[in-house]
Amino acid sequence: RPRKSAAAMRAASPLLVLAQLLAPAASQRVAHVPAFFWSEKADIGIGKSAQHLGEVSAVDLEHTVQTILGRHHVIASPLITGVRKAPAPEVQLIFHSNEITTEALREHGSSLSNVEKLLETSASSLTAPFTHGMYMDSDVLRHGLHIPSSEFLAYTEHNPQVFTNGATDIIVVELPAGGADLAESLKKQDEAIAIVSGLVSKLTHGNYASMLSATPVPAKGRRLAETDLPKLHITKDLYVALAVSLFLIIIFFSGFCCLFGLQTQRKFEDVLKQAQHN
Repeated sequence: RPRKSAAAMRAASPLLVLAQLLAPAASQRVAHVPAFFWSEKADIGIGKSAQHLGEVSAVDLEHTVQTILGRHHVIASPLITGVRKAPAPEVQLIFHSNEITTEALREHGSSLSNVEKLLETSASSLTAPFTHGMYMDSDVLRHGLHIPSSEFLAYTEHNPQVFTNGATDIIVVELPAGGADLAESLKKQDEAIAIVSGLVSKLTHGNYASMLSATPVPAKGRRLAETDLPKLHITKDLYVALAVSLFLIIIFFSGFCCLFGLQTQRKFEDVLKQAQHN
């Protein structure tokens, strides 16, 4: 299976190792976004500092979250390799970004230092760099409570019962969109993830699970293939020439068929009458 444990890569930073692994994949035509899972205290069956280097579909990501939430009726996910040894978390955080792509991780992986720390210090954590992201109309995102990261502190102050009600609540944290500088944008999102994770950890006493992913993005290769194709230019004179050529071809085939066509006789003589006259 395309999965590696932390013991095989303990000598290097996880995100830096991934940046090296992602270099050959940046030229592929299929666009990918990374996905990160972690649980501070509970063993949710994804391993410890594990890495899944195979391709993961949007459906598999959703099944992974559903399995973490304890909904056993869903189809098994390739990211779940063990048995979940803890009850469903008090809160399932889903950090949603529009800028964290596999290519961005390859170039600016060092900007996610807080995410790297969370992955290293959590009881369960998994990195899957080659996913297709999660669609906004997926079951998990559609039924989750969407809160901008800038408003999360205010939400916790007004709704502290959400973090201690004994039922798993799905909270989708919308990370801030940055400007032209992608590295700075990723740093701001990394800081927002650290702040929100710290608040939820304190309110739930570490009984929470998190996921960081993004919506699917169009493949760069495909987008270039669609937009950079040479356009077919046609002028008035060229159009007239094509029309006249088509007309002449029709005349040619009509004359050819008439010239070599077999013609039946206009009149058939009665053979018996000719014999009697003779």
